[in-house]
Amino acid sequence: MWGESTSSNTTVAGTENDIEIVDTPNSIVSAMEFSPFQTIRRSFLATSYHDLTVRIWEVRRSRKIERKLAIALPALVLDVSWSIDGKGFYMASGDNKLKFLDLENSTLMCRSRECHIAPVKTCNAIKESNYKNCVMTGSWDKTMKIWDPRCIVPVVTILFSDKIACADVDDTMMVVCTEQGRISVYELGNSIQMVKELITPLQSEPSCVAIFRDRITGKPAGFTIGTLEGYMFTLYMIDNPNYVALVLRGDVATNVTMTPSIKTNTAINDVKFHPVHHTLAVTRSNGHCSFYNTEPNRISMLSDKLCQLPIMKCCFNKDGKIFAYNTGHNISKYKILTRKQF
Repeated sequence: MWGESTSSNTTVAGTENDIEIVDTPNSIVSAMEFSPFQTIRRSFLATSYHDLTVRIWEVRRSRKIERKLAIALPALVLDVSWSIDGKGFYMASGDNKLKFLDLENSTLMCRSRECHIAPVKTCNAIKESNYKNCVMTGSWDKTMKIWDPRCIVPVVTILFSDKIACADVDDTMMVVCTEQGRISVYELGNSIQMVKELITPLQSEPSCVAIFRDRITGKPAGFTIGTLEGYMFTLYMIDNPNYVALVLRGDVATNVTMTPSIKTNTAINDVKFHPVHHTLAVTRSNGHCSFYNTEPNRISMLSDKLCQLPIMKCCFNKDGKIFAYNTGHNISKYKILTRKQF
């Protein structure tokens, strides 16, 4: 499925062949992410739940999945992000704190700092060399901050006019979206520079954002935003001052236009890009998990997976051979796909 085909013919699959993790709490997943560290045979998946717990799963290519860690925290974790070296992961917490779980510490020490005056909605580890080992946090206190773990004050603080809804960081590109639909794009370097600011044409609250890379250069080229009304907004920025913007209705795969003509109430809960083939995965509240081939002027659906419950979060592992997603409103279940099933 991860080829270069742009055919509009799509396939619809069920979940019968997916691997389900049964040893999960009876709670909704708030965030999930694969570790950047992996071996040939296994990957590690961090997940946070609304029951105030965080778990790490070992996912093996042999289709065996084992829980490696489970901890309870005093507040809900709204986002997770692995450190660049994979030795631990950050957690955006509802008690206004940024927390870090050090997996190399024999006592599994969880360090925390109160970094905002409202719940921390997002956290993203930064790879850019000028901000090595730093982490970005976005909060409902209308601020975005970059932290160096060695310092007690933020390296950078940016004020916004509204609460932070979602954010993503990849190499030198950082994208921050507010609840009112304002999109701010920054370039990370010796200093942080805003390269574009705009209001999404969708007039709907953003629910998720993911940066994608150029197929040739491998550098960040743009981003896709999903909204609560079921629309996707894709912005291509690389080497094009007159950027190309594509708007895609949540349940339509082709014939994208600048202005959606039909409104749908199927919320998009998460968007993620394949690390190798740049395929876009989109999860929705109607139980659909769709995969799209993306090009500068066209988005075409490759395949679609249908579940009986809403799909909340999803992620690819480092080499893109494993895709994980979770379902449910009142019950959390995991599904793991290997590359053979894509």
